[in-house]
Amino acid sequence: MEQTWILFCRSFPVFPIWNIRSNRNNQILCNKSYKMKTKTSLRTFFLGIAVGTLTTASTAEIYAQGIFLPASGAVNRGMGGATTGAAIEAIGSMYWNPSTISHLPTNEMAFGFETLYGNYSIASSVPGLGAGITDAESGANPVPTIAWVHHTNHPDVTFGLGIFGVAGFGLNIRGDATNPVLSPPFALGGAGVGGIKSEATFFQMNPAISINVTERLSFAAGPTIGMGKITLDDNAFVAANADGLYPRGDGTRYHWGLGAQAGFHYIHDSRWQLGANVKTPTWFEPFRYFSEDATGLPRIDKVDVTLPLIVSTGVSYRGVPGTILAADLRYLNYADTSGLPPGTARMAV
Repeated sequence: MEQTWILFCRSFPVFPIWNIRSNRNNQILCNKSYKMKTKTSLRTFFLGIAVGTLTTASTAEIYAQGIFLPASGAVNRGMGGATTGAAIEAIGSMYWNPSTISHLPTNEMAFGFETLYGNYSIASSVPGLGAGITDAESGANPVPTIAWVHHTNHPDVTFGLGIFGVAGFGLNIRGDATNPVLSPPFALGGAGVGGIKSEATFFQMNPAISINVTERLSFAAGPTIGMGKITLDDNAFVAANADGLYPRGDGTRYHWGLGAQAGFHYIHDSRWQLGANVKTPTWFEPFRYFSEDATGLPRIDKVDVTLPLIVSTGVSYRGVPGTILAADLRYLNYADTSGLPPGTARMAV
């Protein structure tokens, strides 16, 4: 089993996508060694692009951290997601380590809203077919957040609830006859895959109970209830039709998933705190897709999807007045997930 570790105070996703590189203008460049043998390989390549936020790198390969968001809410994102060992506010606590809610000073109700915007282009060059560059138009994707923390009349018991947009991707790029990789599909006599349009959204509702074992040590646990949906213009997750074209992938709905989490938070003294939390994979019911085969008859396909196991540890330091220093070490096991393209298991800073 391939394992992945990430050390960060601010995280950026990373997985290599074939031979693709990014320049300083956020353009994705396909090397000439890119092999256009089958439609399946090309479509899988674009699914790889879809499941990660594309980042800019001057000389390194394009990397993305998978589809799981590293932080939620303004404060937690301002901390770079490093709140596993720090009791700061409700959203960050419920997102990464609910055991910290026992050490929040008051009851809290927090709301957040952010948007993720991708601005990139696809360029390809193939001998004999020419070269071209095409701008994507994925737009902004909304990410809502709600968190609630309530200290009960029992001094050692605290309840919390978090509702988050936790993962997703979006890709919307038109077909382009002057760009080899986006030219008409093989089945239509072209050499590319045509336009690519796909979107995925995953939400989680995380109720939890946190109990003070001692004045300094708290333990929390609870389920993680997921809802997810993946739509694609061509569903490359399933077998192609007899004519070589993939069935459409928009005939689906939101699907339910379930997992669990547990963690602890420890206050060593007035300066140092530490914590850890484990989120099991979120196992979803099979994603069902209604579409048609090459003759127009109905077909039903099922795709297994899971979100990754996540293990987080963190430490924070409050020895400087008005300042909190925090760092998290996080492990995401994409190697054992289902429904994600190959390559998303490898992650690094």
